[in-house]
Amino acid sequence: MSLSANNSEAFAKHIERLVHEKKLTYIEAVLHFCETRRLEPESVAPYLSTKMKTAMAKEAVDRHLLRARRELPFDD
Repeated sequence: MSLSANNSEAFAKHIERLVHEKKLTYIEAVLHFCETRRLEPESVAPYLSTKMKTAMAKEAVDRHLLRARRELPFDD
């Protein structure tokens, strides 16, 4: 799958499938996606849905990678 503005929904479905089928966290699923396609993680940032951003932020806080905050550290 190549990434474009038209297939951000397909990207989200693919990440959701990885999360549920392979029992990965959202962070792990996005990194797995990037590794298998030889992409830099920064290149998929525009395709992350609000749901994925929220889940990733929660995972990062739970793993003490981010401090708990009232607002998400993502730019829109």
